Amino acid sequence: VALMRAGIPGVLDAALRARPETTAVVARSGRLSYAELDARAGDAAAALWELGLRPGARLVATMPNDLDVVVAFHGAMRLGAIWVGIGEALAAPEKQHLIRDCEPSLMLAPANVLDECSEALADVKAQSRTADDLRAAIAAAGAAPGVDIDVHAPAGIAYTSGTTGVPKGIVHSQHNLLLPGEVLVASRGWGPSLRKGDCLPLTILNLMVLTTLLTAQAQGCCVVMDRRDAEGITEWIENEQVTHWNGVPAQLHDLVTTKQVDPARLRSLREVWRGGGDCPDQLRVRFAEIYGLPIRATYGLTEAPTVVSIDPVGGERHPGGSGRVLPHLWVITRGADGTLLPHDA
Repeated sequence: VALMRAGIPGVLDAALRARPETTAVVARSGRLSYAELDARAGDAAAALWELGLRPGARLVATMPNDLDVVVAFHGAMRLGAIWVGIGEALAAPEKQHLIRDCEPSLMLAPANVLDECSEALADVKAQSRTADDLRAAIAAAGAAPGVDIDVHAPAGIAYTSGTTGVPKGIVHSQHNLLLPGEVLVASRGWGPSLRKGDCLPLTILNLMVLTTLLTAQAQGCCVVMDRRDAEGITEWIENEQVTHWNGVPAQLHDLVTTKQVDPARLRSLREVWRGGGDCPDQLRVRFAEIYGLPIRATYGLTEAPTVVSIDPVGGERHPGGSGRVLPHLWVITRGADGTLLPHDA
């Protein structure tokens, strides 16, 4: 309850009291302890303030999976700003549409992305900086301003996929972004031994919920993976002794069909999740045969945010199902006429 009242600026507090020198996040460029992440986030807040970011203003980030994106996110949350992740893989017109739609005051991105978005950035009068610029600003930063955080105010905008039309921005508060991690940590019994690896882009808001926020809530370690191929995933899991990893069905298929990965290299894993699409039961069976682990089915959506249901730990799995609804959510079914249907309908 105290964390939900403090919002994301307080998400590191329990670990800072109990184990400040343990690793909070690992990425390609290095690792940060909880004390270092806290200090870096404070410096990022000060740097972003100097760059003109204010409470309620939108910060667009198109950044690779590394320490910079984690630090920038925490810094923005300490200012009460609104985080908008835009994937680097989107086409230039798609990026420009989202920029014009959310009207940011600042964009953080590689130089080539800033160039292709320059027209849209000019239209909304947004500043732009690279990760190098941000690191330089952090190094020169003074004290971060004190900002009273409203945990129910807008804190993040996640755009839907756009597969059925123009992408729509889903707005979430800091309270909403913290809730899934609180429930998952409590319901699955996670603690400081959690080492959660994620290779999907952290520019997806759901991934921020399931990485740096969730692991901090468990006082564990967030492993930010920058490769999505079978060998790269395996290297990260093996080298960092990842205990929990979630991937999409195509990645699970690659791990099942490759001849290059020795199953012993994944022996640190305790749970593997699948998300982002349906996973055939035969793939789940084959994965368990090779790696000795079941694939935990999940269902989530941008509007939730993230996980709505997941296979319970040690519980019965239903073929074709997507797990059990998390305890803080209700799922209802209505007929074509809007009538509420019974659960067994």
